[in-house]
Order: sequence, then C-alpha cells, then structure tokens
Amino acid sequence: MISPSNHVLVTRPAHQSQQLCECLLEAGFKPITFPTIDIVPLPIDHYKKHTLENISTFDFVLFISANAVHQVIAYKTLWPSENTRYIAIGPSTAEAMVASLAITPDFISSKPFSSEQLMTQLPSQLADKRILIIKGEGGRDFLANELKNKDMIVKTLDTYRRSLPTNIAPHFKHSDIAYITITSILALKNLTLLLQDDFSTMAKRCVFVLFSERIEQYAKQIGCTHTIVSNNANNDSLVQAIKQSTH
Repeated sequence: MISPSNHVLVTRPAHQSQQLCECLLEAGFKPITFPTIDIVPLPIDHYKKHTLENISTFDFVLFISANAVHQVIAYKTLWPSENTRYIAIGPSTAEAMVASLAITPDFISSKPFSSEQLMTQLPSQLADKRILIIKGEGGRDFLANELKNKDMIVKTLDTYRRSLPTNIAPHFKHSDIAYITITSILALKNLTLLLQDDFSTMAKRCVFVLFSERIEQYAKQIGCTHTIVSNNANNDSLVQAIKQSTH
C-alpha cells in the first residue's frame, strides 16, 4: 500500500540536492535529504591538466554526467573550442554545461537518456575522429567501446569517484516516506546498503521516482513495487511525475 504522506526522500549527492528540494517545497511536498552517493574529486595531475588545456585537439568532447562538468570548471575560460563539438549524456548534464561552462551541447541524448540512445544520435561518419570522454571513475564502458568500434580515437578522463557515504544513518521514520527519488542505479544500490533490512519494507510501500527506464528495470529486479519514470532526466520532471501520481 502506498503511503498518503507527502514526504519525499531525496537521494542525490549533498551538493546536488538543494534545487530539487526547493522544487519539491514549492510543489507542496516535504523533502528529506538522504544522500546515497558521495562525490570525491580526483586530483588533476599533469596528464589531466595537459588534456584539459588542449581541448581544441579533439573533434568531440562528451560529458557523462553533471558531476563531470563540475569537476572541470577551472578550465572553462579555455572553452568552448570552435573546432570541437560537445555532447551531453542527458538534459541534466546539458543544463550543467550551459550554466557552469557556457557551452551549449551539439548533441543531447533523448529519452530514455541512455548511452545506447545517444549512439543513435551521433553522426554516422566518425572514423579517425578524436573524442574525449569526461567521466567518473568506473562505470560502464559501453560508450567507449562502441565509439572505438566506429574507428574513433577515444580518450577518457576520470575526474571524480563515487563512493558510499560513511557515518550516515537514516534520520527519518520509514513509514513517513511516500516517494523516493532515484537518479542512477548506483544511488539505488547504495540505498539498499544504507537501509539494509528496512529497504524491503520501503520497496513494497514507497513510490520510486526514477530518471530512466534502465533504472526502473533494476528497481523492479530488486523488488520495488511502485515505480514512475520521469519524462525527462531533470528536477522539474521528477517533481512533475510525483504531482501527476497524486491525481
């Protein structure tokens, strides 16, 4: 049974939750922050510095997340390069590129905001083109592998690490939570680790509001009964999805 409460658990990293919380408050909901991912910046060594200072040598630059954008703000005065085309993995990343780097992406993945979808939107003739993928440590290799299969020269740059928060414990009553916002599979995986045995109860009762169908597939696999996928991968769409579910 879905709780009639208007409390929404926000699992985004601490530095990214404020705007979503403000949107939820404005819509009449009560956000509760519970970050399930810590974003840890990685040092910018000589190799990374040299690469970021020579963006113009790449035909394409792909940002894999908003966090990837935030980690290279110090180099924004060197961008954009007239010779380079910019790619965002989704709307939230695109918004961060515009706001933080003054870059309007040439390509933005459309729904379902996946690497697979993005590949269908890129030019067909990519052989011998150079691309830099700015991303977090680990993650899927799908894009890099597919681009290499198209004979592109692929370079990757890890700028941050995603880790499980430490010294954090639930500060809310599980029965108060009606909705849980999830913006990545890792956020959901970490939520199960942080809540432990209590997760199974919440999985059956709460509504999970998700960024993509890929996340929804995983949520269903681990027992989440009630799921909603937002129309777009951004804060406004998350809030709109919750509002529509209450009607």
